[in-house]
Amino acid sequence: MSRLVDMLKGPLGGFDIGRIGLAASTASMIVGPLVFQGIAIAQGQTWSASEFCLGYGGGLSVVLGLGNLGIATKDKGVASALHTTAPMPPAGGQP
Repeated sequence: MSRLVDMLKGPLGGFDIGRIGLAASTASMIVGPLVFQGIAIAQGQTWSASEFCLGYGGGLSVVLGLGNLGIATKDKGVASALHTTAPMPPAGGQP
């Protein structure tokens, strides 16, 4: 369980709203279409496996890819800002 919680933490060790939002949207994107398909099947509508797999997988990969790209870009900016504000050691390693 702690690994799942650690995935929601940003580079500074605190919880990151972008990671929490991406996790929540991923869970809803996985469960939501399956529920809607179940309701449609229960109502007697036709179900096409090829349409579902092509549309669902493609949309999910695009949203997850863009979400992860946004988080990675933000983390890179935080890391570079921390790097530029850290005190520089003296040349030669001696004070």
